[in-house]
Amino acid sequence: MQHEALITGYFEGTLTAEQQQAFAQLLAADADFAREVEFQREVRQAIVLTERAQLKQLLRNHEQKNHNATPRLRWWIGAAAAVLLVVGGGTWLWLRTSSAPALYAEYYQAYPNTVMPTVRGEPTETTTQAAFRAYDRADYVRAEELFETLYRDTGEAYSLLYRGVSLLELGRFADAESVLAQYPANSPLYAYACWYRALALLRLDDRAQARGLLEELAQGTTPLGQTARELLSRL
Repeated sequence: MQHEALITGYFEGTLTAEQQQAFAQLLAADADFAREVEFQREVRQAIVLTERAQLKQLLRNHEQKNHNATPRLRWWIGAAAAVLLVVGGGTWLWLRTSSAPALYAEYYQAYPNTVMPTVRGEPTETTTQAAFRAYDRADYVRAEELFETLYRDTGEAYSLLYRGVSLLELGRFADAESVLAQYPANSPLYAYACWYRALALLRLDDRAQARGLLEELAQGTTPLGQTARELLSRL
């Protein structure tokens, strides 16, 4: 399966189990492929959440950064630009559908590393540092393993969140939901664990449970409240 088709299938939620495994392996081993996936994610989010001028700037920035881009990356930039010309100032209507894969692709974005900035040049590395280094490098296979070890050894709640997000990145939605469901309600970042668990449930097309978590977020005072209310209106 061509890389472009794998990436399209990932965002549309149509990959088979075998294709999901191939996608995860490429994401971990191929830096160009990982950049293409991240660029596609940014473009799709920009189309939904920003005005035409901001999308143009995004494409312009990537063009400036990628004069020597691989043919595959140039293909994605050209495709995004072509869509922009066709739809003008509108949005991609197919992204605004209410199908579970489309909604997931629209609202999902990996949670940033807010716990431990990675620092180069350190002679030794703890499990925590190694986990976040892998996470920041988008090596989600390694990150998921390390965050599992970290939680088992230390019980740090945040490791459940980052392990869950790593599993989402790998397309292991059921595993991600199971991990995120363990997040303690009285711990920091609980709202974000709820958000990503709701997205995992949505991707699994379990709308009833996803709606329950989103309603909890919508009634709260966290920054996710407005986004949760918006997604609820789309279910």
